[in-house]
Amino acid sequence: MPYDTASPFVYRTRVAFHQADPAGVLFFGRYAELWQEAYEGFIAALGIDYADWFGQTKRSTPIRRVEADHLRPIFAGEAVAVRVTVARVGATSFTLAMTACGNGSDRGPDDRAADRSDPDDRTADRSEPADRAADGSGPDDRAADDVRARALITFVYTAPASDGRFAPTPLPSDVRSLLVEAIETT
Repeated sequence: MPYDTASPFVYRTRVAFHQADPAGVLFFGRYAELWQEAYEGFIAALGIDYADWFGQTKRSTPIRRVEADHLRPIFAGEAVAVRVTVARVGATSFTLAMTACGNGSDRGPDDRAADRSDPDDRTADRSEPADRAADGSGPDDRAADDVRARALITFVYTAPASDGRFAPTPLPSDVRSLLVEAIETT
């Protein structure tokens, strides 16, 4: 495998000004682009030929489901690392788990952070109980990760059926093997 599967694949980028809303925050609609860029990088890192996977009409991998949590803002000018791991591999589909982490901002998002000491601050901690670690810390308390957003995205492998429409079809054995290897090691 072309990348070290002992650790997750990481796609790195910087949020451009044109991707932000008037407040300087990554517009929520742009997260789909971020996840897609990370997915394309992950497929390439697996050693799958880009043109073969994305640039042909004999098969397709449309998205069946996206589940996303936007935990903290990502700002224009901020470096972002998206960790991609394989969450599940089925016969005709696979699910990728993506986690967008901030790596610091040229604009200094700390001046926009919620005041955690103010009990009346309604933005203080909106993490769900499932987001909390055993010690009670939430995602915002784990500064080493600086998790901003998470997504689970399920892709379905399809090919033209006898009627000409695309329908789910089994993943090619070589692709399935690469995905299974990645799930076992990440």
